[in-house]
Amino acid sequence: GEFYMEAWLRILRPWALYPILTCIILSIHCNRYTFIHYFLILWGIMTLLAAAKGYWQKNKGFDSTELSWLWAYGARTHFIHSGIRYFSFFTDAGLFGASMGLSCTIFTLTFFYTKNLFLRLFYLIVGMAGFYGLLISGTRSAIAVPIAGLGLFLFLSKSWKIGIISFILLVGGVGMLKYTKIGESNKLIRRMRSAFDTEDQSMMARFENQKALNAYMDEMPFGIGMGAIDGVVPPHNKYYFVSICPSDSSLVDVWKQMGIVGLCVFLGMHAILFLSGSYILLFKIRNPEIRGPLTGMLCGCAGILVASYANMVYFQFPNGILIYSCFTFVFLGPYLDKQYSEIHGLPTA
Repeated sequence: GEFYMEAWLRILRPWALYPILTCIILSIHCNRYTFIHYFLILWGIMTLLAAAKGYWQKNKGFDSTELSWLWAYGARTHFIHSGIRYFSFFTDAGLFGASMGLSCTIFTLTFFYTKNLFLRLFYLIVGMAGFYGLLISGTRSAIAVPIAGLGLFLFLSKSWKIGIISFILLVGGVGMLKYTKIGESNKLIRRMRSAFDTEDQSMMARFENQKALNAYMDEMPFGIGMGAIDGVVPPHNKYYFVSICPSDSSLVDVWKQMGIVGLCVFLGMHAILFLSGSYILLFKIRNPEIRGPLTGMLCGCAGILVASYANMVYFQFPNGILIYSCFTFVFLGPYLDKQYSEIHGLPTA
């Protein structure tokens, strides 16, 4: 097989370099507990801008650059039978929806644990803006982000009151979409409901793609190589089909490029991250002011991982950097918690 250095480096950046650099830079520079809120305020402002741009697109239309992209490439996936999918200033609606779902999950959960009144109000507004962005993106897999996030939160909340509220929200939301016709006249709700429809056409097309890939991938336990996608592989190569077949999702993308071995390593690594992160949140952090935002972050990451089964949303900017920033804060948690206790004169042992 050939070695495509440039393509390999292009994939290495989002898959390895950015996560490592994010982790190192945050660990060195964001070593005070107040940075959690600085980080969230900056993220919140960006989320509000993204939701505002989506609102503008929905009510005022697209600008000339967005229209030229749509007519050249994006219209096929963004002008669909259930309406227009808005994408704000993201590369596409799928990424916009997932990123807004991540913001919605993290800021809504952080809202429950924040004492400062202004911050609480800000986090609530950002959470609602995130949910609005998720809806107008028309991305069905994005609904998995708050659903999976709430699912993990049930185990991590440590408060039966908040746990019961989140359980009712979770069961009520999924039940309404799957088993009722509430809001069927609203095309946004109608589109989200199709995420639970097992006969949905675009879902069936994805499963067909994965079946076709499976036949090739059986002989390739280590995949076709990092970066060997999108026209990098010449047509005479027997794995040309695998390289041009649409990945549709981040997990299928990892599977194509690094095989079943790479996918198992990737999922195993994340299982370790989530289990040790959960252990830290449950047993190593005493102050709700620290545990709250960090729990929100871990739950948001879990939601994005689930959504990346259906969409290319895990490594794409800005999600990749945000996810690994969240993991870094969770693992810095015990140190930040001790610092918080010392400053506020609370027992540390």
